[in-house]
Amino acid sequence: MKQRFEPRQYAAIVILALMAMVLSYIEFPPFPSVHWLQYDPSGVVSVLATLLYGPVVGVVVSVASWIPHLITNPVGSALNIASTVVLLLVVHGVYRAPRTVTRGVGAVAVATAATTALLVLLNFAITPLYASMTYESMLDLLPVLVAFNAGKGLVNSAVALLSHRKLAELLDEPEADEPEVAASATGVAGGSAKGAANGSGSAKGSGKGSAGSPARSDGGAPSRD
Repeated sequence: MKQRFEPRQYAAIVILALMAMVLSYIEFPPFPSVHWLQYDPSGVVSVLATLLYGPVVGVVVSVASWIPHLITNPVGSALNIASTVVLLLVVHGVYRAPRTVTRGVGAVAVATAATTALLVLLNFAITPLYASMTYESMLDLLPVLVAFNAGKGLVNSAVALLSHRKLAELLDEPEADEPEVAASATGVAGGSAKGAANGSGSAKGSGKGSAGSPARSDGGAPSRD
């Protein structure tokens, strides 16, 4: 079923997108010798948006945060979008309701491994085409590429998972997977209450039949269902 948002939720999504856009400019090189490997925390916001509002919103926030960079650094922006989208999709796929600590740890591990593998392959395939580097020099950088992308995926997914419940409370939002669970629980509770009410009505009808006519004490009173 298509998810519908209220105006306040649209406002929250816009704020998250703007936050991610601002954070995308806060970059630093964890490995100064490889200055073009820049970390920024915008991916944390994209994963948070996914956990709160679903993967479609997470992808939108991720793409929106890198739109300003597409003009000045199209290749780097495309790589960042690809890695963040894979990260948030894996986190969403693994960390499903019921959201437990075990699933959270599994989501971080699988998402980190997936983004690391993807980015290492993309760097090997694309970087030598537009930078003055050979495939042999890229092979020498393999440990750095693995460490950088693994650390980036680990930090982004772990921080988002650790903080999304508090943010959901602040925004007064259920988590992305909770509405279905809540609806299911409401349906079960409603069905139980209806069944109890029907049972009470039948018992009441039987009692009346018993008191009014001993010959109908076998439960032959009309059902009130």
